[in-house]
Amino acid sequence: MHFRALLVWWFVFRFGVALFAQTSGQPIPLDPAVRMGRLPNGLTYYIRQHPKPENRVEMRLVVRAGSLQEDEDQLGIAHLVEHLAFNGTSHFQKNELIHFLERSGQRFGPDLNAYTSFEETVYMLQVRTDSSFFLQQGLLILEDWASGLTFDSVEVEKERGVVISEWRNQLSPDQRLQQRYFPVLYEGSRFAERLPIGDPEVIRTIPLSRIRQFYQDWYRPDLMAVVVVGDIDPDSIEAEIKKRFSPLTNPSPSRVHQKYSVPGQSKSRIQILTDPEAAFTQLRYAIKLPGLLLRTSDDWKRQITGQLFNSMLNLRLLELQQKPDPSFTFAYSGIGTDFGGNQAYSITTTGGESQVRTGLEEILGATLQAVQHGFTKDELDRQKAELLRYAERAVKESENTPSNVLASALVSHFLEKGVAPSPFGSIALL
Repeated sequence: MHFRALLVWWFVFRFGVALFAQTSGQPIPLDPAVRMGRLPNGLTYYIRQHPKPENRVEMRLVVRAGSLQEDEDQLGIAHLVEHLAFNGTSHFQKNELIHFLERSGQRFGPDLNAYTSFEETVYMLQVRTDSSFFLQQGLLILEDWASGLTFDSVEVEKERGVVISEWRNQLSPDQRLQQRYFPVLYEGSRFAERLPIGDPEVIRTIPLSRIRQFYQDWYRPDLMAVVVVGDIDPDSIEAEIKKRFSPLTNPSPSRVHQKYSVPGQSKSRIQILTDPEAAFTQLRYAIKLPGLLLRTSDDWKRQITGQLFNSMLNLRLLELQQKPDPSFTFAYSGIGTDFGGNQAYSITTTGGESQVRTGLEEILGATLQAVQHGFTKDELDRQKAELLRYAERAVKESENTPSNVLASALVSHFLEKGVAPSPFGSIALL
């Protein structure tokens, strides 16, 4: 076991350095169908006309601030502010905003209209475009979320209880375990200290002034983006965005928006966790790697290389899983994104408690075989052909891609400073 793990580590280190080293290449252009701009106050906007679904538009307000921006006495306040955005704004008192969402036919509920993470808070709307009233109201809601939360004291007290109840009663077993292993997995970084769910005692006792302060410090135009994708007229939407969001100002002085990283580690860490409601036993083995920034065609090719490696190795694991009396019920091995701008090579296996050791040995064995002997030409050709077929389907079906998918890609473009090429541009890079 130790020897195999050492060889896997050596392979990942060598492969990762080669895969993620930054080199030159042609810059990847933004999808030409997207109109991107930046207001003088620093707010970024993305507009894309798209016909599917008809008479609907997806709107996003993206704030590059989440739990990492909380001060020590504000743990959980980024999430609380997100909740309060639905409990009173300059133009929508108390439950009026929720009533509007329900009238417009939009589903409403936790995680459907907004989410808070470590580095961002994102608000999401889908509104009708066959009615100028609904379209204008949707833009007004984004404007209010950006600058018009009222923080009514009665609503704040009510929402404290809602968030605390969510913390106590609605966490899944996976979330409870996550609260315990994140401080170990990301030790030495702010990610270990600022889980978005926060501290219920802080949420219960923090003064209203400190809740307002978080909003004033971080909900500012130079950290925001407005994304509008759907059945709309881009010229009209651009004019509305400029009219509504240009008056926003940044606080002076503005707090420094720091980018937080996750440091490397000098030794292995092992943690064993249990939860009475856990449905199965899971083992995860992870190695941190340098991050991959998608900027150029060379970066894209390196990402494709990683995808091919992952898919070929995981097909081998699937074959093991399909044997009679397999030693695991699910397994994944490969390279993916991680917090702090990093990548991680990880092995994940699930099954019964008695299967953990034998399952891990089989997975490491399959990985070791790839280390020593690589993949066959047939395996590579099949996966390259499958990847190309997927890209070709994406091009053929691009007109039918739902607007929410395109909006999500533009949210990522803003948050991760990544790429959002057109479907034709993506296939050309292959």
